[in-house]
Amino acid sequence: MSGDSAGGRPVAAFGDPVQGLWGVALGGSSPGVVWGRLDGVSTEGFVPATVTQTDAEWRIAGDGIELTLLPLADDSGVMPDPGGMLELCRVAWHMDAAGADGEAELVGVRCSALPSGRIDSSRLVAAWFPDGHAVALLAARPAGAKGQDRDALSVALLGEREGVHVFDPRLSTTYGGDGRPRRTGVELWLGETEEGDHYPRRVVGEADGDQVRDREAGLQVTGLRCHSHGEDGIGVYLLARGR
Repeated sequence: MSGDSAGGRPVAAFGDPVQGLWGVALGGSSPGVVWGRLDGVSTEGFVPATVTQTDAEWRIAGDGIELTLLPLADDSGVMPDPGGMLELCRVAWHMDAAGADGEAELVGVRCSALPSGRIDSSRLVAAWFPDGHAVALLAARPAGAKGQDRDALSVALLGEREGVHVFDPRLSTTYGGDGRPRRTGVELWLGETEEGDHYPRRVVGEADGDQVRDREAGLQVTGLRCHSHGEDGIGVYLLARGR
């Protein structure tokens, strides 16, 4: 994958907290898939792939990797994304690659097109937990913005009680000297109405394993060890720089 910006391209992220596997698929003119494990094993970069999309189904195929993405059923407990960018989906995957052999069905998140135009950066953070909870947040920062107060945010959740809505979503990131995300925090306040009682859903992610970077495309992908409400899970952090 090289030679074009990640902005405007379809992206999907998926993870298996039981096997400790995570992955990201990126469409566009140079589509590819990258995956990793929490034990530090990962691909060296994006594996070239073909991406076939309809409104409902995405099919992604690369060397030793086959993925099918479909929307989750309406009765599966998915909370619609108030920002309209993210969709939680069901992922059927088959991998025949060193360190990731096998088949699984799991929850993923997809975005039909990362924000483009006058965007400084986009950050997609997704986390999955053994109890069935999933959290995904996409933050797009306009060009020239100095901080997160101007970020446009989209959020998708799975496993919360029926009838709740997201209020005051926040994303924080701590970077190392090499520019790699080292620690991230997602904070959401949930409730039925803006004036009613709210309760928090917080996720903390810590970088784990290798980072995959494509400087030409302005893209970084990092696997995460995630923690929320006493549960340990897996996650992924995708950082796409504007062009």
